[in-house]
Amino acid sequence: MVRNSKKNGLGEDFLNSIDNAFKAIKKAPKGYTQIKNHRQFPLNNFPFVILYEIDHLTIFVDAVFHTSRNPKNKF
Repeated sequence: MVRNSKKNGLGEDFLNSIDNAFKAIKKAPKGYTQIKNHRQFPLNNFPFVILYEIDHLTIFVDAVFHTSRNPKNKF
């Protein structure tokens, strides 16, 4: 169960956004901005990016990073 303390349904919207991001990454894993060894996918409607790496046919999600945090802490 997702907690919705700010807006009813917001937690489910966030999880749907994450799920849609994973589907998009799976379809085109090399199609997003690369920084060092990571790629990043920005979430729609939420201030987060998904940081992931590709190793042959495997995608490793390393973080769901809030964009208001110091970018030096991404990696």
